[in-house]
Amino acid sequence: MRNNILYFFRFFAVPVFCGLVALGQKENPRSMPELYNDWHSEMAANPEITDLRIVSINNVSDKLRSIVLEINENRLKMAVFLCSKIATEKSISYDDAYLFHETAGFYWFIIEGPPQHNQDVTANLKEVALAFSKNWEAGEYSNVADKISAICSRLVEKEGDEEIDSSDLLAIRRFGVFLMPELVRQVKVNNSKHAFAALLIINNDRKEYAAYLKESHRKYPQKAEKILMVRERIQKLAKVDVSGVDLAKRIRECLVDKIWAFSSEP
Repeated sequence: MRNNILYFFRFFAVPVFCGLVALGQKENPRSMPELYNDWHSEMAANPEITDLRIVSINNVSDKLRSIVLEINENRLKMAVFLCSKIATEKSISYDDAYLFHETAGFYWFIIEGPPQHNQDVTANLKEVALAFSKNWEAGEYSNVADKISAICSRLVEKEGDEEIDSSDLLAIRRFGVFLMPELVRQVKVNNSKHAFAALLIINNDRKEYAAYLKESHRKYPQKAEKILMVRERIQKLAKVDVSGVDLAKRIRECLVDKIWAFSSEP
């Protein structure tokens, strides 16, 4: 009898209880400030975590894995929260910069211009965060198409190179997720290798990005192949949760609609 009770508790009661707890968590999701603070608390409790594990679900505690999964499900809402936070504080910490990169594609650690080995990451983050604050308040991130188009035009002469120099993409990656529609248009109109590479890394496709930098002359040579890859990633973006945050909803609709239109047009 005792064994039967133990069997029931182990194989039925515990899974059901865990399922109900998970269901309750989904029905009462954390706000972005709560999720952000919980992430920081777990990071502080695990100082051994390295850069690549800051937003990883592998080789981390169950609690951090749960937090990261929730961040991924709310990618654009977290991005909007971080945008507002950076704009208000006019600064950004190292860990936050990494989280900002993972959720919104903004890369600020290394900037265009000076040799990478001579750059001060702390100074870069301070400089770019301050510039971002001014540009965010001025509404400049609502239309970055002209800037991205100009950068891609300067890179046309390098389109025939066998490899892509990642430093050539730094100016593009500074604008994060907001530049995706124009990047898709550059791929559609000009079959731009640089725009395609930027799309890969902004969507956190590190493995494909690294391979493409080295073999851009062989991988996905036709724009139709590039567009197919883009469409697959748009479908993932279209599924992220934006409930309760109007700006995140508008950003998702704008990005998905524009990207889908660009990638569908003949």
